[in-house]
Amino acid sequence: MGFKLFLQESLKGISQEELGKLPSGYQRIGDIVVLHIPKEIRGVEKEIGALVRERLGVKSVFRKGVVSGELRKPSLKRIAGRVNTTIHQENGCRFKIDVTKVMFSRGNSFERGRVIAGDGETVLDMFAGIGYFSIPLAKKTPSCNVVAVEKNPVAVKFLRENLRLNKLENVEVFQGDCRDVEGVKADRILMGYFPGTDAFLPAAFSFLRRQGVIHFHNLYRRGELWRGPLGTLETQALANGYRLERVLAKRIVKPYSPCKVHAVVDVRVKKT
Repeated sequence: MGFKLFLQESLKGISQEELGKLPSGYQRIGDIVVLHIPKEIRGVEKEIGALVRERLGVKSVFRKGVVSGELRKPSLKRIAGRVNTTIHQENGCRFKIDVTKVMFSRGNSFERGRVIAGDGETVLDMFAGIGYFSIPLAKKTPSCNVVAVEKNPVAVKFLRENLRLNKLENVEVFQGDCRDVEGVKADRILMGYFPGTDAFLPAAFSFLRRQGVIHFHNLYRRGELWRGPLGTLETQALANGYRLERVLAKRIVKPYSPCKVHAVVDVRVKKT
């Protein structure tokens, strides 16, 4: 039985219109489930939470809100259960997270697992969060050295704990604005942040060695692909003394809104 049909058959006393607005899917993070519940049916959200918690055997169920601010703080309301913190397993890694304090998107799972460093590379993760990219990359390439930078002190706390959970010693953590990091020269730059990633490209180029790879994430309208991100990268490369040598990959990570998508472009650049 499908998820939405299960809810429709289990909930009593609501109208046909309300039944049609029930969620058709969910996001599972460890033993916590997050649902999108439209405002028209929030009067029965507690009942929905209890049903979902029992059916899926999870500890808590949350209603999804917006993600806001520079530190990408989530807004969630717990509608069933008592816990906010869980351990989520993905790409052979374990991530401890408080879903009310730090953002976690299951839609980025493939993207977090696909990036691989070369042997002996130094990798700079400019927006490390709780280790979304740094941890799987460091685990797959033990010979690389990862410098993980994060501004949010809550995320840094979980990042350090997740490094211990995954028994990693090849990740160095800096708390603060990535533009303030000194003394780092990298072969590969991870820019897993949006929107407004363009503003951080001058810093990214300042960290690169004579040549290297940039993984550049941002939001774009579909009509802007791929001219928009590639144009930005080429312009910024030239402005910072580099040239775009090769486009390694370009893909839509996931839809972000009816008008925009989360896209990523991987490029190799070289000093002019």
